[in-house]
Amino acid sequence: MSDGIVLLAARLSVKQELLEKLVLLLDREREMIVQLNATGIEEERGNKLALIERLGLAKADCGKALEDALLEVGLPRDATLSSLAAAVEPQRGADLSAIRARLVELIDALNRSNRLNRDLLYGSLRMVNRSLDFYNNSLGGARTYSGAGRMVQGVAGGRLVSGEI
Repeated sequence: MSDGIVLLAARLSVKQELLEKLVLLLDREREMIVQLNATGIEEERGNKLALIERLGLAKADCGKALEDALLEVGLPRDATLSSLAAAVEPQRGADLSAIRARLVELIDALNRSNRLNRDLLYGSLRMVNRSLDFYNNSLGGARTYSGAGRMVQGVAGGRLVSGEI
């Protein structure tokens, strides 16, 4: 393999490893959500942020390595990894295509995990809000605002979250 393609394959492998770690981390985060372990969720959040920072650096390295490999093969700078895989000898192209396919698979898994974790958190917070509404209403139907839109004085009650996650 030429130096540019070897370097690109190495950089893509590093990115693949980081994505695999992130998928596992999101799975652990989901376990913490299900167990209602707020400390664990916060710890996993810190780990996730550090890993995302490393992924950002790996992405920049991959971009530079791809650009160098494209120029080495004689393709324009805006060409894709797929076009590079098609332009090199079949074995090297197959290796690059396999790495690309695995990266796409990992990104899909990350999107699914993020969506599932978000839905679990949103559902949990919605349940807490409904419980607070139940207790607020059982205290005599306390309201924060009157029918005219003015605040009612001396109302005990609470609301945890309003909006979107």
